[in-house]
Amino acid sequence: MLREVRSTLFQLGDSDGMVRAARLDYTLSSADRPGDDEDRARRLRHLAHTLKLAQRYDEALAKLGEALQVYEAVAKTLPGIQAGGVGTLEDLAMNLLDLGDAAAGRRAQQLASVSFAAAHKVGKVTALARLRELSTVAILQESRDGSGARRLAEETLAALDLAPNAELGQAIGEVAATGDRLLLFWNDRPASRLVNERRLAVRQSLPGQAAMLLARDRVALARTLPGSERQRQDRLIQEARSACQREPDTHDEPLLEALQELAWAFVERGDGRSAAAVLDRALISSKKAAPSRQPGQHHLGTLADLHRRAGDPVGEMSVLEYRLALARQAPAPRHEELVESMAALCGPLRRLGRDRDALEMARRALATEESAGSCSAAEPHHLMALAQQLRAVGEKDRARKVHEKALAILEPEKGGWRTLHARHEAALALLLLEQNDRERARALATDALSQRRAETAARQTAWDWGEEDLAVVHAALGDLATARELCEAAVAREGRHAGVPPLELAATLESLARAERSAGARPLAEAHEKRALAVREANRTRVR
Repeated sequence: MLREVRSTLFQLGDSDGMVRAARLDYTLSSADRPGDDEDRARRLRHLAHTLKLAQRYDEALAKLGEALQVYEAVAKTLPGIQAGGVGTLEDLAMNLLDLGDAAAGRRAQQLASVSFAAAHKVGKVTALARLRELSTVAILQESRDGSGARRLAEETLAALDLAPNAELGQAIGEVAATGDRLLLFWNDRPASRLVNERRLAVRQSLPGQAAMLLARDRVALARTLPGSERQRQDRLIQEARSACQREPDTHDEPLLEALQELAWAFVERGDGRSAAAVLDRALISSKKAAPSRQPGQHHLGTLADLHRRAGDPVGEMSVLEYRLALARQAPAPRHEELVESMAALCGPLRRLGRDRDALEMARRALATEESAGSCSAAEPHHLMALAQQLRAVGEKDRARKVHEKALAILEPEKGGWRTLHARHEAALALLLLEQNDRERARALATDALSQRRAETAARQTAWDWGEEDLAVVHAALGDLATARELCEAAVAREGRHAGVPPLELAATLESLARAERSAGARPLAEAHEKRALAVREANRTRVR
């Protein structure tokens, strides 16, 4: 009952009430089960999670530390924490790392490893379960001290070594997911390579493996090889490409995944033409799917983004038009998908010089949004895309109203949606600055910046979006040091992604250059202008 109360209070934005309910739940549960140490540790984790949601990070860290001490005491008396406990320890480790206690996080990780070995020995937990757990952990991207990715790779291979032959087919799927995530979320090519070398070797040793799974694994390995192994990289990519060309043009998930992996490889090599050709094939295959097996909006969004990074706005628009058509044809069309699909189309239209069409599409997206009349916590995600495109086509008053609507929805949920809340604040601050409302712009930008810094400190990871708007606002307000910090973060972010960077980065660099010139910092201004020009030139380059 108290958990339901806590959940309701969270949804209503009452963080103090939520914490009181969580503390009472902990006290009552402790009285019900005295002496059950594992249960006590679990309840401490739940209380810490609530404190973390309420942004009481020091208190949350203290409770997690208590939980770790309990688990360490239990481990001295039991031959490994029981089945399910290993995953609990991984979760505890990730939360400790998340809140900045790297030493305690590593202690929890080590305890998880030891507990798994002991539990596996007595048949309490399977290697496959451990691989699934590590695959999930790989999404979290918490340990940024350089050792986290390597540990995940080594733990994955150790668990794979214990998997019986009968489970290898399932196990290699989990290994593949971890290898992909080490590259996607951690950007750690050596750790990903460690996993992907074994992934391909095991796949090749198993009978009856689909050609497209092998093709995908070959490209995944090729993407992690260093430049010194270019010949091997070329061979793996060519083998995969030939296999894809032999595959019939029917919708098949492994084929689409292999084609997507190939496209990434070509984008990373700067070969936009080859990437576009592969992506065209992926779209053809998608269109041949039965209605019940049509690709999802997220998958098509990824294909569109790959076209953009390949410098192919024509291909990007083809994918997004198909995505919009699917959203319209759905038995019960969701207005969020319709609005987001229409807003996304504005980008390639503008890059193709079709500004009038982009304006019309943005207005249609706004009309669809206004006609829905809904107000859900999920809505601000697509409102961000809509507001960005309205601003890009000159509809600044309408963009401002969209951001204000999103903030009105998010304000009660601010603790749970901090990043999205701050992103809307930063974008609205930029619009207000352009409309000469400097004081309100300053207040919003200050709050967004404080949220960015709090999130970065808590997670020990880089804020991965929104730096551009904040950088422009702080430069215009005279805070050049902060503007430089944010701009460098944006440049570093794009450096982690291959292909053509977004035009918004060029606009940010140009704004910062103007502010540097006004402050007399001519060399810095010229450096920013040079970077901005390179971004604009990259966006002008077309593969067709």
